[in-house]
Amino acid sequence: MSDSISLSPRGEQRRDQMRTLLVGAVRQRRRRRLHRRLAVAALLLGGATWLCWPATPGMPTRSTTNVASAKPPAPEVQLLGNDPTVLARCTVAARPTSVQFLDDDTLVVQLRHAGRHAALARSADRFVLSGDAADDWTAEP
Repeated sequence: MSDSISLSPRGEQRRDQMRTLLVGAVRQRRRRRLHRRLAVAALLLGGATWLCWPATPGMPTRSTTNVASAKPPAPEVQLLGNDPTVLARCTVAARPTSVQFLDDDTLVVQLRHAGRHAALARSADRFVLSGDAADDWTAEP
């Protein structure tokens, strides 16, 4: 547009309304074209896939034999026996024989006598032994 044309305020307002309507119509037409092209592409791709897809070997085919006269396969039955050693394999072998409650100082002294140089750390309401004091329970005996 040239700037030499001057419009009244109402003319400028109408021009802006027409521009808004025109831009909306162009966008809607572009969307419709895009959707139409995508639908055609999907149909072509689906048709090509359907034509090129190999026949599935597991699909039933038309047979000339009488299906009602075919003998169904017999179910397989296997008898399970009792195994008396199952419970023995599931029991825990190591059980504590006694439990002693020790105060902090006695615990540290007992660990030192056992060859474990340990430290006891207090943090708020928790007590933690140093790593040297505890056995690694994940290690194999």
